[in-house]
Amino acid sequence: MELQDLKPTPDSVDVFASGAIGGVLSWMLGEKKRSPWEALAIIIGGAFAAEYLTEAVLTLTQVQLPDRAVGFMLGVLGMRALDVVIGVFEQVAKDPKAVLEIVLNFVTKKFKIK
Repeated sequence: MELQDLKPTPDSVDVFASGAIGGVLSWMLGEKKRSPWEALAIIIGGAFAAEYLTEAVLTLTQVQLPDRAVGFMLGVLGMRALDVVIGVFEQVAKDPKAVLEIVLNFVTKKFKIK
């Protein structure tokens, strides 16, 4: 018997549902008005983020939390993080020069380049 045999595996249906609920909350709390397709993508994305990442998070952190709670958090946080990434890509698409200037300013200040 190994250590992994003692560890309970997350209940797939509960985690998926918790992630979907987290995705719904993430969609409802978002600043932008989303189309129904975007909302559906956020909800499904939250559910699948929870489904595929819950066991990894529980294993890596060794935290004793209910799998549904971790699934919910992953559903909310995963979709909010994705919303930020999409916002960055949208900003780059609108004005690539401005984003490049921000990056160059950061690098020059960080490494004290003149």
